[in-house]
Amino acid sequence: MAITVRKTFNVDGTPTDVTSATISVVRADTGATVVAAGTAMTHSATGIYSYTFDEPTTGLTYTATFTFVFGGNTTTWEETINGRVDEQIPLPTLTGDYLVDTFNSLIVERLRVSRQGPWVSYTVHGHALKKSEYLIDLDKRIASLRKEIAQSIPLEEIVIGI
Repeated sequence: MAITVRKTFNVDGTPTDVTSATISVVRADTGATVVAAGTAMTHSATGIYSYTFDEPTTGLTYTATFTFVFGGNTTTWEETINGRVDEQIPLPTLTGDYLVDTFNSLIVERLRVSRQGPWVSYTVHGHALKKSEYLIDLDKRIASLRKEIAQSIPLEEIVIGI
């Protein structure tokens, strides 16, 4: 899978183009080069630069070194990048007797997933999904369950005596 890294260069809070923007990436576990030093980043918009690289395998951590040149000054910094993680996520099955429990399980799962980093991927019914795709799938399941619950639970009228 590919990882895209985006960086914005700001001067006084305003995105600003630089003379050059380069990246290098090494595996944190072995130090092996994934992206060679001095590799140019793509200029996406004013002050925004990106680079996409393929992971040798999932679940790795990388050290990226960024070098931006602006106004004759060179700025270099390092960041840790977490690679994608494939997880097998068992989704709760929908059962008539436990609609509310299933609904609650899906809500908890959605909260758990939304707190994870953007590089996590999921497998649902044998299909690999990105985090955003998995969240959409969960949202559809939650919406469907809301309808089923609304149809299966009779409305009660509560009267409060005054």
